[in-house]
Amino acid sequence: MKEVKKYINYYLNCYKNKILGIAFGAMFPNLNSDQLNDFEIAFPSIDKQEDVISKINSQILVIDGLSVMKDEAEIRIRKILAELWGIEFLEPIKTEVEDGQEN
Repeated sequence: MKEVKKYINYYLNCYKNKILGIAFGAMFPNLNSDQLNDFEIAFPSIDKQEDVISKINSQILVIDGLSVMKDEAEIRIRKILAELWGIEFLEPIKTEVEDGQEN
């Protein structure tokens, strides 16, 4: 059941703009039951859902790795520029944001 929920989550995130396009309300978009009933979700076999989840998860890991590499490259660039300009390099301060990602 957990995999089905994850599949639905990925599916709905993929169609988020379409869903928000049919929702109403400026500050807090809402969907009524008729709108939800009209929205179709493709449900392939559990094996196919697990395959889709696995592929998406592997791509998320790639993105996470690239994000770390980007952050490290930005620090190296700042160090190079600080050395070139003769100024002190200060390491950026890592902070936690709500979703658990570092900022």
